[in-house]
Amino acid sequence: MPVAAAAERLQEQGAGGLTVAPATEKGDAGIPPKPVEAEARPAGPESPPASKPATAARANEPFSLVPKALAPFLTPSRSALAFALRNTAASLIALYIAFLIGMDDPKWAAMTVWVVAQPQRGMSLSKGLYRALGTLIGCVVAVALTARFSQSGELFLGILALWIGLCTAISTRLRNFRSYGAVLAGYTAAIIALDSISAPDQVFDIAVSRTTYILLGILCEAVLGTIFATGDPATALMARLRRTVADSAAASRAALAGEAGFPAALRKLFTDALAIETAAEYAAAQSTAVRRHLAHVRGALGAVLAQAAEAQALSEYLGSRPDRSVPPRLDPLFTDVALFLRDASARLMSGEAETLRDQMAGLLHRVRMARDNSRPNAKASDGSGAAKASDGSGAAKASDDIGIAVDESFLLERLEAILSSGLETVSRYEGFAKGRPAPDRVQFSFHADPAVVLRNAVRATAAVGLASAFWIATAWSTGSGLVTIVGVVCALFSTRDNPSSGSMNFFKGTAFAALAAIFLNFAVLPRVTDFPMLVVVFVPFLVLGGLAMRNPATAAPASSFTIFILDLVSPTNDGRADASTFFNGALTLLLGIAAAAVVFAVVLPPNPRAARLRLKTASIQDLQFLAKGAWHGGLTRWHSRMGDRVVRLMSTARLVSSGEGEADLAALLAALSVGVEIARLRTLAARDLLGARERLAVETALERLGHLGSEPERAIRSIRAAERRLERATGGDAQQGIARLRAAASLRAISVALRRHRVPLGLGEVGGIPAVASTPEAQEAGKAA
Repeated sequence: MPVAAAAERLQEQGAGGLTVAPATEKGDAGIPPKPVEAEARPAGPESPPASKPATAARANEPFSLVPKALAPFLTPSRSALAFALRNTAASLIALYIAFLIGMDDPKWAAMTVWVVAQPQRGMSLSKGLYRALGTLIGCVVAVALTARFSQSGELFLGILALWIGLCTAISTRLRNFRSYGAVLAGYTAAIIALDSISAPDQVFDIAVSRTTYILLGILCEAVLGTIFATGDPATALMARLRRTVADSAAASRAALAGEAGFPAALRKLFTDALAIETAAEYAAAQSTAVRRHLAHVRGALGAVLAQAAEAQALSEYLGSRPDRSVPPRLDPLFTDVALFLRDASARLMSGEAETLRDQMAGLLHRVRMARDNSRPNAKASDGSGAAKASDGSGAAKASDDIGIAVDESFLLERLEAILSSGLETVSRYEGFAKGRPAPDRVQFSFHADPAVVLRNAVRATAAVGLASAFWIATAWSTGSGLVTIVGVVCALFSTRDNPSSGSMNFFKGTAFAALAAIFLNFAVLPRVTDFPMLVVVFVPFLVLGGLAMRNPATAAPASSFTIFILDLVSPTNDGRADASTFFNGALTLLLGIAAAAVVFAVVLPPNPRAARLRLKTASIQDLQFLAKGAWHGGLTRWHSRMGDRVVRLMSTARLVSSGEGEADLAALLAALSVGVEIARLRTLAARDLLGARERLAVETALERLGHLGSEPERAIRSIRAAERRLERATGGDAQQGIARLRAAASLRAISVALRRHRVPLGLGEVGGIPAVASTPEAQEAGKAA
């Protein structure tokens, strides 16, 4: 059924969590829109003015007398007009070829053009590829299902419902157009199998015809898209990556300076990094240069996420100290790093990446030297001298020295990580810009919610089952169409954050298409005698639909409109549909969409609050995997997965109070930092740089962290005990002393983070363990008490 084509378009556009957005006039490489409102960029050399005078703004607006709602149609941008004209031409060419070779249902070829049409070539190519693969898989399943079960109606429909549910589950688990290909395999089988249910012996011919329509539409869109393609995807991607690397340096400086804009800059970094990763995948489908050096792009983005995580850890640690002060010995170094990062952003945007990299390497060497020299006083550390004073003052002095040394070690470790990640981002950016071979293959990891996978699968299966039962009970002549429509809509929109909103936009576009089709079918087409006249009839509607697809306010219903107007008019070589056929088909279409909307509202509706809780629970589970050594993949996978969770959490922030939202976000960022510290501890323990007792204490703490979710009190106590053990340890050479300080600093960071964020993380109130105040004022009040 053509509803599938429109639903595919609307799945990508519209309210409730978009996945694909039109590119900007500057040629962004198909960056998907953010799930939250864009945060204001911190002021800096590259920041645009916050606002313009009203008179200047009006002067820059062309044809200011044009109503705002009509501007996208009366004064469209060049890219929007090119998109509309290109796809209108491609769809009509596909329709003509289908007429020419005598296809039974030529509308499918034209509709496919609008289904796969995207503002960027890479996006269209990627979607076309997965559409073709999904169609082929669906055809094979449809033929097998019809051949085996066509004589057992109830069993046939039951197995079909299960297949759609399975494909919906797989689609929920995948990302981008791979997800689209999986769900397409599900409902393509339904379309073909239900079309052939009255004539099972023709199922193979129907499958071949559908595959031909799809491939013809994809080919026409690809040819015209390639001919009229503008811009270089590698250049657009490089510009976006350079901006994000520069933003990362600016955010790190904001963390050091304690600027109020740091949280907003941090959220923007996570959102942009994941958006660029998606855009890079689409650009790789179009550009060989991007495909060859994709590891550099992902490596740079992974380093951006790592730098953001370290900046957050450092900012939170400094925020817990009076006036965000650092030990006096480190103050000059911190000042130099902050000044360097202040200039790094602007210098990177001006093309000074190579000199910037060399200076960053020198600064990183200074930090490492300072870290290696941050040992407590020798007499205090080896238990001699003042430590043996009878009045205890020596022991107190030793304890203070060790505490300061641990503080310094933590701060220098974070500073080193920020510069090291920054150096990696600049090196990876240079590698991509200059086309150097990538040294490794970088893979990202993303959050998967088993509860959502199961919910979507069950809902799609139940919806198809209920529609099938209605068909059997009523013996409606177009009941098979109803089953198909319900299955398609429930499968495609199940993966949306707000499926009810998506299905309503779907309904609106279909209703407009039905009204336009009534006019065309009964008032215009009776006078059309040849294909050129048919083209003249369709062009205004398709061009306006294409322009509306590029306007965010109308993109969702316009996507279904451009497809359904072709479906409902259904031009063929034999004439046009009669009134009975037309209105019966339109009624089936609208009722099917309405039924699917009811299913979304009644059957297992999304619960964003529960989803927020599962994000935090999954983070604790992954922390346990890290502590047990059962985490598969490096820190890039950890950073990307937690970054994905941060972005998902931000997308539902409007559902909770601002205080709760900020607490949840801070807790998830703390969990990200804790994971990094766990990885550091495992590395130190594996290198055998700690004494036997100290290594045992660290391993015990990690083992307890492996049960953090079920035994948080025991885990936190074990971490604090290990920290004290390392602080009291004596002896060994300088390398062992440095390793002890680094391990103690990591343990302290974990302990502080878990105590401060234990309630938002779902760890509850840990009995007997004092909470860490979240502000310096609260800390001072606690000391006074």
